[in-house]
Amino acid sequence: MNITIGDLKNLEPSLALQSPNNWLGHLVTISTVKELKSQSVIFVKDKKFLKLLIDALAGQGIPDGCAVAINKDIFSEAQKLLPVTALLEKGGCLCQVDNSQLAMARVSKLFFDKLNRDCNDMVDGRQMGTTQIHPSTWIAQGAFIGGHVKIGKNVQIFPGVTILSNVEVGDGTTIFPNVVLYRFVKIGKNCRIHAGSVIGADGFGYQFHQGVHHKIWHLGSVVIEENVEIGACTTVDRGTFADTIIRAGAIIDNQVQIGHNCRLGRGVVVCGQTGFAGSVEFGDYSVAGGRAAFAPDIKVGKQCQIAGLAGVTGNLPDGSIVAGHPARPMREWLRSEAKLRSLIKKDDKE
Repeated sequence: MNITIGDLKNLEPSLALQSPNNWLGHLVTISTVKELKSQSVIFVKDKKFLKLLIDALAGQGIPDGCAVAINKDIFSEAQKLLPVTALLEKGGCLCQVDNSQLAMARVSKLFFDKLNRDCNDMVDGRQMGTTQIHPSTWIAQGAFIGGHVKIGKNVQIFPGVTILSNVEVGDGTTIFPNVVLYRFVKIGKNCRIHAGSVIGADGFGYQFHQGVHHKIWHLGSVVIEENVEIGACTTVDRGTFADTIIRAGAIIDNQVQIGHNCRLGRGVVVCGQTGFAGSVEFGDYSVAGGRAAFAPDIKVGKQCQIAGLAGVTGNLPDGSIVAGHPARPMREWLRSEAKLRSLIKKDDKE
């Protein structure tokens, strides 16, 4: 395949996946550099992301049938640095776009529609005969089960629960009243999800262009491993193009917000009203105190302790103990608070 130079500025969604000559025709999803997928498109907006992609291709290999859409201002440089020949040999192509972020938002809608086109959540899957529910499972009146849902042994589903299409629920899990599980969510064994929680809603992603917020349609989902407990009215957003993941043994309190693409490690403890922005990695057995806040795209190491009300704005190594806003080592924060207090007392005396 020759290098393709395209412009998605005026892309017509109704045509893009139907034309056999269109470079989108064979594609099924969008990749991130952390998880390259076959038959996907990767959007590159700047030199920083270009370097990340080069490193990812070197480490993960070049996926089959992959299209790389490059912002026009770095397209020439990308042609020199990317393994174009190997990309073409794998059935891929290189594409120039005026605005890669806007193109990503528009293309994501096409893939979203393709992913969800066979989902039916207007009629209960039990009536349609498309569900797989173990006979030992207990389902209360007033619960809705979508199409192609799989529910394991000894699951308890309380009144008002809504489980949309293609969800999987593992053995021994309990889902309390009015929980909503969006499409494609996977819940492991022996989990407890408390009342009013929402798992798998869209993440908060938009691209602003010419006075309009263009929605980035989310293609990932949420994967919750075994023995996880999630408190009441907690929200876990689905991943943008890869999954949001909560590892085994995690304990999440009430009213916690977990943004798209977050990865919470094994055995973490997250106290009430904590907020994770998108793409936060929270290491195994780390603890977040109540109302702690985490900026996007940061990595918190293993066995860290984050004090309540702390504002974490940068990466933290394993074993960190931090407090304050912006979060800093606990002893440093205590000294600064003590110094500030002494200065205030001194001013009061004067």
